Amino acid sequence: MKTKLLCSIALAIATLFSYTTVGAQQVPNLENTTPTVTTSLTVDSIDFGIIVNTTSLTKSFYLQGENLTSDLYVRTNDSYEYSVTPDTLIPINGSIADSIYVTYRPQAAGISEGVVYITGGGLTDNIYIVVSGEATGVTLDAPKVNVATNITKDGFTANWDSVTNANTYELQVWHGNIALVENFDSQTSTGGNDNQWSGNVATGTVSLSGWTLTRVSGGDHCIKLGTSSNRGSATTPALGYSGNYNLKFRAGSWGGDARNIVVTISEGATLSYNGGTAADSIVVPIDSAQFAWRNITINNMNTTSQITFAGIQANRARFFLDSIAVSNDTMIVGSPFSTANTYYTLSNLDSAITYHYRVKASGDNGGYSNWSEQISVTTGGTSTQVITPTLSNIFFDGEIIQNPDNETIILFNIIGEMITIKEGDIHMSSYPNGIYIIKTRDHTLKIVK
Repeated sequence: MKTKLLCSIALAIATLFSYTTVGAQQVPNLENTTPTVTTSLTVDSIDFGIIVNTTSLTKSFYLQGENLTSDLYVRTNDSYEYSVTPDTLIPINGSIADSIYVTYRPQAAGISEGVVYITGGGLTDNIYIVVSGEATGVTLDAPKVNVATNITKDGFTANWDSVTNANTYELQVWHGNIALVENFDSQTSTGGNDNQWSGNVATGTVSLSGWTLTRVSGGDHCIKLGTSSNRGSATTPALGYSGNYNLKFRAGSWGGDARNIVVTISEGATLSYNGGTAADSIVVPIDSAQFAWRNITINNMNTTSQITFAGIQANRARFFLDSIAVSNDTMIVGSPFSTANTYYTLSNLDSAITYHYRVKASGDNGGYSNWSEQISVTTGGTSTQVITPTLSNIFFDGEIIQNPDNETIILFNIIGEMITIKEGDIHMSSYPNGIYIIKTRDHTLKIVK
């Protein structure tokens, strides 16, 4: 009888507790209803090592989830060099058990870093896995691309010169737009980016062309919305593009205030966050007294759609907002294409859309080239060559990213979240210490602050 009682107690304890992996530690949950995900990785990283004279390498890990409340998504921040499959997992009775395959396909010689992240499923926080690799064996010259020909309303022919010792060419074709970028860099008051989250801060006057602002004041390269007893809101201009887009922004609550905000989109579009239900107005959690990135999917946006950020209630719902971007970047179906020719004809494309393409060569010995310059072509319009700027004149002096030629540069953090887009210098004083990535078209520079 005593043995049965002890076994019953042990079974009850095992049933009561589940575990969540935090770094390399397993932390018990006091209830077994908390959504949890574990992986077979001993550390939160995958190293592909050095790849010599090859075009891709795949590694895998095992993923297990319990008590999940919705689909689980596995994504990568760099779809050009890293891909995952499967990327959507559907739980059965709240559980998932599957192998995830991560493929590294180098786009150029050198060291590459990216992030695979696991989101959805009702998880409170995303799980991040750093992926890295190094490509060598670039033995061929990059192809010289030429302007497109045979341009019609739904297609065109991409052209390039032959490369010595190349036998196949890989053609990458995509389209994308930036609908909105607002970094509030004109605001030079205090609060937010200087780590002041309450008190006599954020007293600047804000004037933004095309925006509708209610109870909004300027902080340190950011804005503050709301007062202690009144809700604040900020509505963007009409976004000017249609389709499915991504919304990214940084937000953090006033110290001690509500830790949720409301994000709304107009004109029939919908928003979804962290795999949740799509709606025209959603509640988004934010961190208290610190900035954190939020990434929201926009469905069916149209040219007159506007986005509104607002406090969740009238009293004590102040928050800071920074680094808003609405953009998309979509590979067309079938890209990349492989051919032995020095041309490739595309059809069944959308009319009056600007597409971009570039080419990489491969040889018999497994060697390959770097990517070519990129070409832009508008269906039903014209084709122009886009000269890729070099990074030779761009450098970081410890405080400022110096951009003497005023090239368009994009700054990302180490997990691939876009920080800002600038045509000029970037002052790094308001950003935390860490590793950052500078991209200008298809050239990349890593800096450490």
